[in-house]
Amino acid sequence: MRISRRNSAFALAITMVLMALILVVVVAYLANTRTDRSTSSLYANRIRAKIVAEDGLAAATKLLVDNTRYGNYITAMPPPAPSPASLYTEVYRPTLVADTTKAVVDDFLKLTNAAGDILASRAATPTGTPQVDPRPTPVMIPSGGPFTITNPGFTAADSYDFNQIVRLGTNASGRLVYPSPTPAYAQWVRVRNSNNELVGRYAFFMEDESMKTNVNVNGNNLGTGSAHLRINDLTLPLPATPPATQIQEVDPAAVLPTTADRVAADTALTGLGAAGSRLASRSSVALLPQWDTNYPDVAHLVTALSRDDDTTAKGWQRLDLNALVASTTDNVSKIAVAQRIANWMRDAWTGPLITGLQGYQMFNDPRLRLQMAANIIDYIDADSIPTDLGNYPSIGTFPVIPTEYPVIGIEKLPYLAAVEVIYQGSASNGSTTAALKMKIQFRFVNLYETNLDLAANVGRIEVQGVPVISKGGTVFDESAKLYSIPIATLTPVVGSGYNVPMGTDGSIDSGAKTFTTGWLEDRAVTYSGATKPVLLAGKITAKVFSAANERLDDTAIVTNVITTGYQAPSSGNNSVGDFLKDATTTAYQTASINLLFSVPIGSTSAINFGDPRVRGTLLTDRWYNALRSDASIPVGTNRIDLFIDKAELLPRTFGFDWCDASGNRPLSFIRNGPMRSVGELGNVTASEYPWRTIYLQYPERLANTTQVGPTTDIPLRRNASVDHILMDLFRTQTTQPRVGALNINTQQRFGTQQHPLAPLFMAELIGTQPSLTQIMVDRLCQATGSATISPIFDRRIAAGAPPDNNPLRPFFQIGDLASVVSRMVNSSTNTTTGSPSRSTVTYSMLRNTPTTASETNLNFRVDHLAEQEYREISNSITTRGNVFRVLYVGQSVKDINTDGIVTANEVQAEFLAEAFVERQATFVPEGINPDAMKTLGSNYKVLSSRVVTQ
Repeated sequence: MRISRRNSAFALAITMVLMALILVVVVAYLANTRTDRSTSSLYANRIRAKIVAEDGLAAATKLLVDNTRYGNYITAMPPPAPSPASLYTEVYRPTLVADTTKAVVDDFLKLTNAAGDILASRAATPTGTPQVDPRPTPVMIPSGGPFTITNPGFTAADSYDFNQIVRLGTNASGRLVYPSPTPAYAQWVRVRNSNNELVGRYAFFMEDESMKTNVNVNGNNLGTGSAHLRINDLTLPLPATPPATQIQEVDPAAVLPTTADRVAADTALTGLGAAGSRLASRSSVALLPQWDTNYPDVAHLVTALSRDDDTTAKGWQRLDLNALVASTTDNVSKIAVAQRIANWMRDAWTGPLITGLQGYQMFNDPRLRLQMAANIIDYIDADSIPTDLGNYPSIGTFPVIPTEYPVIGIEKLPYLAAVEVIYQGSASNGSTTAALKMKIQFRFVNLYETNLDLAANVGRIEVQGVPVISKGGTVFDESAKLYSIPIATLTPVVGSGYNVPMGTDGSIDSGAKTFTTGWLEDRAVTYSGATKPVLLAGKITAKVFSAANERLDDTAIVTNVITTGYQAPSSGNNSVGDFLKDATTTAYQTASINLLFSVPIGSTSAINFGDPRVRGTLLTDRWYNALRSDASIPVGTNRIDLFIDKAELLPRTFGFDWCDASGNRPLSFIRNGPMRSVGELGNVTASEYPWRTIYLQYPERLANTTQVGPTTDIPLRRNASVDHILMDLFRTQTTQPRVGALNINTQQRFGTQQHPLAPLFMAELIGTQPSLTQIMVDRLCQATGSATISPIFDRRIAAGAPPDNNPLRPFFQIGDLASVVSRMVNSSTNTTTGSPSRSTVTYSMLRNTPTTASETNLNFRVDHLAEQEYREISNSITTRGNVFRVLYVGQSVKDINTDGIVTANEVQAEFLAEAFVERQATFVPEGINPDAMKTLGSNYKVLSSRVVTQ
């Protein structure tokens, strides 16, 4: 059968159409396959970039592990001059020394054994190949001396620039890193596969979040008109209880410029929710009213995540003093706690070697450590019973056999300041017999700011060893008799009642009350010869007890041989007259007069007046037996009548140390409640020396007096003082870690006003001092107005006087800041006297013109307020942080020409992210001291992360 040509043409056309359709399908399939391959390749490159970036995060965490895991580190920002490098964070830690008995031995942080490393990716030196092995082990901090930090010289060719502009909501000027003063770079670390092919590179950059103000931790709000004012810890009762959520009492809005509406800025923060849970990230600040326009200027100063585990500079977990004292219920438990505190001072001491301290400094004497521990307990506990540790070295529950060295704490009590054994004689017509009476007169002094009731605080006084009277032989000898004198049997010499008035104004006529017994002895005595009566040498012991038999004081007085008299002499010390023979119808009196005095170290001259609370190495350390003994006529000039109800102290003696105002008793404050800050340790009397507090102030200042004794002894007492290290050993809160503490080593700042430490001082309420002005805050943070004021960051950039700045160094512990703050807010002048040069203090608040001596503020001439600024901020500062912000980037790379150099066309994909990594310490016991909890290691947890670009 024949097929027509028409049908053949039709079939051909159909075939061609079908072939075309097949071709279209094939082409479409191939095109789709190519698209899928491209999409798949892009996706794969992105995944590779993310994996490589996570390698960078792992390497950053490993760097943290290697350098912060033991907790014995500090973090700091580099000094901004003279040639600032790219922004980076320094990590300082002790040298680690191998030891067969311990996993690690660390020495104290100091310039000779601490260096730093840059918390950014740094490629290790390549060997045999221009590339770097995958995920190289981060270099440990070297031990090469102070500040051996080399600038790696990062450039855009070999590093990643993290200083990129990003959009934050409507704010188009946000950045990943806010430079201070130059951008942040991190060196590329290249990654190869198993075939040695270059497949990617990563970089990371870290910031210590404790360097910044935590916007989630807001300041105290004491009511209308006083928002964000800090608590005055010397005022009882307190104006208000700070909210429990306001942990660190910092005002974040203080970092804003003076032109900003700080009240509205604070309102924007506090209106977001409960403190501590308001903002998830620092970037969120840029979305808030009042903050958004200022965000580029303050972004480098603020954070939303910052924590500090509140450990010592060596990684020890600090002892919580408030919790320890709260656990005591009686004197036995107080003894146990005191021993723990004293042992902790011994075991966690982080300063110079003990053998390098002077003999009268507490850390060089176990008895003084125990005495300090007892004083700390009594400063905090709510009772009025001193902690009694017995007698050293036989420490134990009282009563013990009294020898020497009583270790008794200090409470808010009237203290015995004079013991006067008064004898009265009346002769029998000039014969060799006389009527003799004896009584004892006591003077109590009140060192505190409120009146004290003697009868409510003291139960009885025991006196033994009254002087023996001799006149041609023994006339009276009751030296072995113990007189137990109930307070209820005492009567005031002047007035009535047992009230001992407060004596905080420092005048001689305040703070003292004199009481006397009735006649304890009344007898007829015989004598012979024409010589005057003599009080023989001996020792008087005086013990003070509470109504419940607790020991409040235990002391002794060495008496001299005194030829007595009853009438004040016209000149000299020896009284005139014979009180046994001369008296006829009028009875005459003489006395053994024993007063609180102080004898300087290396001297035999007593200087009035000592501290009745001093616990010296001998019972007799704080007493002086006066040579003048008249007690009769003329009235008003005899030695006894002259000082009735008088505190008997002179201005500018040891009691005033280096205070500028003579009308001031600096140790008039005892908390009798939980400490509000660790800085309150400065209020605690050190007890081994008259009027000595813990020296938180600048130790090298000269004595502000010309009186013989203090001029030489005060500098000796202050020389090389290391008391500020106590601040590093203790804490006053149970919550760990702390939130919001500011790193006092920070250098990050913007312009001439904003500084992370400014929030600690803005609107600060200190005593009766008005709030600090912005000008004053600026001077706390930068060098303006006077070269004699050394701001905080000058410690690292300004060599020379004062000695704090030589050598240049960061703050290794929070107590280091105490002397700096004291000097900053109290105008000082440098002097060339001494080595190193020292400065004197005028005790006035920072002036508008610091060099103008006539511009004073009398509120700060009071000694106990001189360190108040530091007490207010001591719980809000740190030298280390546990939260680090990590910016990390990864790129997948195709090394087309296999030259090991990555060009723009060889980058296949990039992944840029931000993470917050927290160090979580693991504490374990160290040695035989159960309180010695040391950081053995740490876990590192990613708190939050976000993708920036990919």
